[in-house]
Amino acid sequence: MPPTKEMIEEAMKCLANTEVQSFTASPATIRPGDASTLNWRVAIPGGCQGMKLFLNTSNGSPISKSGSRSVEPAITTVYSLIGRMHTVEQSLDAVTVAIDTSQCIIQSLDEETVRQKLRSLIEASLAGSPLSQRSPANVEIDRNGIAVRLRLRVDVPNFFDPDLNVDLVIAVKAANNNVVTSYRSYSNDVDWPWWVTGITLGITEFIEGVIESRIEQKIKPLILQQVKEQIESYLSLLPSTYRLHSLTTEPDEIRALICRRPGAGTE
Repeated sequence: MPPTKEMIEEAMKCLANTEVQSFTASPATIRPGDASTLNWRVAIPGGCQGMKLFLNTSNGSPISKSGSRSVEPAITTVYSLIGRMHTVEQSLDAVTVAIDTSQCIIQSLDEETVRQKLRSLIEASLAGSPLSQRSPANVEIDRNGIAVRLRLRVDVPNFFDPDLNVDLVIAVKAANNNVVTSYRSYSNDVDWPWWVTGITLGITEFIEGVIESRIEQKIKPLILQQVKEQIESYLSLLPSTYRLHSLTTEPDEIRALICRRPGAGTE
């Protein structure tokens, strides 16, 4: 049942009279990978038992009137202390945890290096299969990820050979200082010559089997593994006093933010 006008007015009054006695982040500035502790104490007026408190880090779960929570933001982040009663919600206070990247460097893996590795992998993976390349794999890197476009032809026994277009986009990120790769999108499309007027069930099943066994079960996981291993190999050349903080794709490159480990000396 929706709240009445009286309930909304009550909520607004309770929120207006709620006192945030303290809301702090300690430390307020941290290095990448370190933690800060949020501490809060809130006084809720009597008669406002229906009010709930939240942090914008608590995944929708209420918090107590006083407490603490450890946070490890990857970027400079504003944390809000929120009061909610009935359907009325209000930000009561906010603190910022800033990320100090003065001890970090940026390393980039260029698009052409990634392209050549993937092309060699794809060519080797297609050997001995009913699939052949109409043109070398197209690999482009931008902010949306690593786009891989395969333009193939399927050798169908005793029939006409259709074109097979496969499009993939790979996302990269860092999690717990490790490289993670995943598919942002994947699609395939079979394009028959315009003059082919009839396709039997057996032909369709043959092509679906080729896509399943060669593309989805073999080439797709191998491409993810290749990208992950290539990034890891590149990062392994860095001094051990640094660790991976974040990975992004930018126009024509994969960009890694590498930060000095807390307490690390120099090499």
